[in-house]
Formats: sequence, structure tokens, C-alpha cells
Amino acid sequence: EMIRYLGGNIRLNWSDTAKTYDVDLQPFAAGGVRYAYHAQRDDDRSPGSKKPLVAKDFQRAGRDTLEAHVAEMKGIACAAFLAQDFCKQLGIDKDDFRYVRVAIVDRGLEARGGGSRFWSIEEVLAGWEKMNSNNGYVDNRPEYALAQAFSHFTHNATQGELMVLDLQGTRTADGKFVLSDPAVQTRDRSKFNNPTNIGEKAIRKFFVAHQCNEYCQKLGLKSHPEHSC
Repeated sequence: EMIRYLGGNIRLNWSDTAKTYDVDLQPFAAGGVRYAYHAQRDDDRSPGSKKPLVAKDFQRAGRDTLEAHVAEMKGIACAAFLAQDFCKQLGIDKDDFRYVRVAIVDRGLEARGGGSRFWSIEEVLAGWEKMNSNNGYVDNRPEYALAQAFSHFTHNATQGELMVLDLQGTRTADGKFVLSDPAVQTRDRSKFNNPTNIGEKAIRKFFVAHQCNEYCQKLGLKSHPEHSC
């Protein structure tokens, strides 16, 4: 079902309400695919104050399309759906392990003056930590055990059809994870056209480095031929 979802259409709920965003056009960070910028807009809940946000656009020329932003949104929606199921199976609160909420902003005619037409807008995270990657990096320290179990879980929950990797974001003082920018890996790469989807190669590399932990055991997660457990 997840594979059909990733390869199919996504329904976008568009709002015609105009909002003013202030974006610092000097990026404060760069990932493998996109730049990140400090941004803000009027806070609907607190008149007269600004809500801090993060705006993201693509590094590569020609990627500033609605389709490219929707592909990123599909990946994060897939990861968020699986994260909710993960929390449910473990019996923990859905806010203990979640993905950021994302919106796409269309600048429309304003983009004729230069800059990207489309921006992804998401909440600000307090800090940034890399927990695993789509190229074999896995941080097996105890504080990231829940994150590594999630990647393992996504492979089991989809019968080996996909895995969510590139887990990154923040882990709060009370142990809650808030993540962004997942890299969804599909066994058949044609099912999800995204530059961060390396496919089965990335899945195998994860299992070579992953050390099963208490959460993997609690969920009864199956091993993999490349598994070091």
C-alpha cells in the first residue's frame, strides 16, 4: 500500500489565504539535496509576534517545480505514517517519535523577480542530530536505539518493500524525537523517483551496521541476510 501511495498521486489541500513570509536568503545549512533558510511569518495565535520557521528549496537548477516538492512531501508523509504505526505498536505516545509538519508555499508571480517559486516550509527544530544515513552510517549509541529500531521496523512493516533512512532532526531532553528530511528507500527504485532513493543497496548497508536493540526485540522484528545481529 505504501509503494502504491509513493508512486501515485497525492492530494494537496490548497489554501488561497495570502500569508507574508520573511526569508533570509543566506542559507544556514545545506543537505544532500536542499538548502535551509531561516524564515518567519505572523503568528496566528499571538497577534503582533512572529513565528520562526524553516524554508527549504533545491540546490540544483531546474528542480524548482511543484512535482519535485511534492515528491519530497510524499517521502515525509510516508515516514510520518509509519512513525505513527511504530509508536502504536510500541505503546508510546505519537509525539514521542514524529516527523515535522510541512507545507508548500507558491510565490506565484512574485517569483518572476528571481528566486525559487516554491518553498517547503516547516517548523523549527531545536538542534540537529544525524542518526543514520542512506549510505551505511548508523549511530548505535543507546540514545538513538529508538531511531534505529524505527528504520528496521519500516522494512518489516512493508514486507521488505521499503525502508526509511537518513533519520535526522532533534532529540529533546525528555527523549522525544522530532525528525525531518527522510530518505525513503524502495526495493524497486522505479516505484519512488527521488534522488535520495538508492534502493536495496542502502537497505543492505543499514543492516550490515545495525545492532538490534530492546525496541527491535519488543517488536519482534525479523532479521535480514546482511544483519549483524
